[in-house]
Amino acid sequence: MKIAILGAGALAIGFAKVLEGRGFDIIMWTKFEAEKDEILTTRVNSKLFPGIRLADEVKITTDIVEAVKGADVILNVLPFIAIRDTIELIKDFYDEKQIIISATKGIDEENFITTTKLFEEYLGATKISALSGPSFAIDVAKHTEISLMLGTKSKEAEDMTRMLLETEAIKMETTEDIDGIQFCGAIKNAIAVGSGMLAGLNVADSTRAAYLATGMTDMAKALVTLGGKKETAYSYAGAGDLMLTCMSPTSRNFTFGYYLGQGLNVDEAFKMMNNKTVEGYKVIRALKKYSGEMDIPFYTIPVLYDIVFNGKDVNNIKKV
Repeated sequence: MKIAILGAGALAIGFAKVLEGRGFDIIMWTKFEAEKDEILTTRVNSKLFPGIRLADEVKITTDIVEAVKGADVILNVLPFIAIRDTIELIKDFYDEKQIIISATKGIDEENFITTTKLFEEYLGATKISALSGPSFAIDVAKHTEISLMLGTKSKEAEDMTRMLLETEAIKMETTEDIDGIQFCGAIKNAIAVGSGMLAGLNVADSTRAAYLATGMTDMAKALVTLGGKKETAYSYAGAGDLMLTCMSPTSRNFTFGYYLGQGLNVDEAFKMMNNKTVEGYKVIRALKKYSGEMDIPFYTIPVLYDIVFNGKDVNNIKKV
């Protein structure tokens, strides 16, 4: 069985570690020649996932046709910003028999389209699933016990996803709310930025807990108005992922907020993070726009937006 992994970042490598050693033909795709060359030479992506070595059996290429053509499964682990361009690259040779599994946590800023919706609309994909839940790439790579939500309306996609990625360590709960779990995966990133700010300001745990509860309320509001199911907000993909991302310095969104809480401006915070992608930054902007259009009374988002995009005092986050 051939498995094409789109992306060569931390989570892509994490899932490759789950798949390696099981007799699959695994090939990872990256558009960056330097990234490909380093992994070919050292078996490590030192910038995005230092210390985690890929098995020699895992192939790496910058040729999208080599990766995707003839694959039984396409495992998407790209940042959301890269999805549309990648779909353009594969649409001419995509086969409707191929199963797509998406682990991207992000949404379209303009119209809140999810990753799986893009694959459905532009490729006509029907055998598709999404994974979301409280997990960091290092936990996936090291086979740490984690629980995920598997969103799909395709029995074939569900069975394939479970066969490939459910292990003694990785447990999955299935839902048909495929968009809902992806919305949660994006929204929690915005809320986590504020949690990081509070940590940087060194506030009491009680203050952070109150903020987390308020963020949970905002997540549920957004999820329902976007068309997800309310109960999804309290699932592994909702409350579970929110708590993990809001409490751990391993989270890039939390860390970005932490630097702001320590007094750095946005540009300085990004520089401290070596300009890594911070999904929450973009989601704050998108949710602010969306809440205005839909007249949703968010508590966290207007304050986060003013701090991040209007340069307002970071101490305002304590008043949420």
